[in-house]
Amino acid sequence: MAHWITSDCINCRACEPVCPRGAIYSNDGDFLILKIKPLSVDHFFINPAECNDCKDFNNIPPCVEICPMNCINK
Repeated sequence: MAHWITSDCINCRACEPVCPRGAIYSNDGDFLILKIKPLSVDHFFINPAECNDCKDFNNIPPCVEICPMNCINK
């Protein structure tokens, strides 16, 4: 099951560049280029089709480690 970003997200952009799979998108229209349906229009979101919970990367996903609001859940 993919991680997801809660509504506590403050759009700080900390998580987006650390995702090794590129599965985190901003709410500013990046998702339109990729033709995926946004999971949120209010804050960043994780595309579940791309997120693999960093099973092949780390014990703790980089996005979870870096989020200052602790709003990335599994």
